[in-house]
Amino acid sequence: MGAFRYPWWVRLPFAPAKILVNKLTDSFIQSCRDGLSAETLKFYRGYLNQAKPVIGTGLTGHEIKQLLDSLQCNNGGKHAYYRCLRAFYNWLYPSKSGYNLNPQDNPILMVNSPKVDKRILPSLSTQQIAYLMEQVQCVRDKAIISLFGDSGLRLSELAAIRAEHIDWNSRLIRVRCKGNKEGWVTKNVGCQEELDQARCT
Repeated sequence: MGAFRYPWWVRLPFAPAKILVNKLTDSFIQSCRDGLSAETLKFYRGYLNQAKPVIGTGLTGHEIKQLLDSLQCNNGGKHAYYRCLRAFYNWLYPSKSGYNLNPQDNPILMVNSPKVDKRILPSLSTQQIAYLMEQVQCVRDKAIISLFGDSGLRLSELAAIRAEHIDWNSRLIRVRCKGNKEGWVTKNVGCQEELDQARCT
């Protein structure tokens, strides 16, 4: 998380500002609790606490942009600040926040997202997966490695899979994805064999 110094131009139109900023942040986090993971909530709170100079009403998109431009981190870090501020302001200005603000006054609408290079994330090769499979003796662990390498699931999604989530006939597995959404992944023949062996042990 990139740190920054508060420039002279940053203002908060509240008194006492600190108390109200904390209240707004807490209200936003509370509103997100049902649909987001603990890690995502931690992510929001951490970045919003660092961006306190532009938390509140009466701010402009220009002020938010100036703060983002003043950050000493790379564009990836700036984009993380932007995503948190966008989520916060898109909650604050619609009526669902309870503050009765005009959505057209939302300052984040006037701020362009920092550009971030899109990179292809590294993945395990077939040889690396085969090597890992050779290192374990437990059938369950082989099934986990096979599914992990085959499906592209997040570790948290994989760890949450239970036997009742697996459709043994159709080769489909129901998973709970990021944002508390449900989805399906397909297991290949090799993975199916590992799972069938684990099921029988």
